[in-house]
Amino acid sequence: MSGDIAQAKARLPLPGLLHQLGLGKHAKKRALCPFHDDQRESFSVFKTDKDAWHWKCFTCNSHGDEIEFSAQLENLSNGAAVKLTSSWPV
Repeated sequence: MSGDIAQAKARLPLPGLLHQLGLGKHAKKRALCPFHDDQRESFSVFKTDKDAWHWKCFTCNSHGDEIEFSAQLENLSNGAAVKLTSSWPV
């Protein structure tokens, strides 16, 4: 499965995934969190020193990568989120 995860992440990095989902305005360092009624810009998308994309909400403390974002947004298991993320057109 880890090969599937790496392939899904490489195929559609987090900023591209957010745009594909109609959440492109969240693909930046400061934005409103799409997972709760956010009154402040507590959501952040960033690239790690290992060139991996991640997101974090500093209010609800949710965080993760492309797969975890899809899983939380669509209420899916990580395995189902890998399949969903892999199926989005690039």
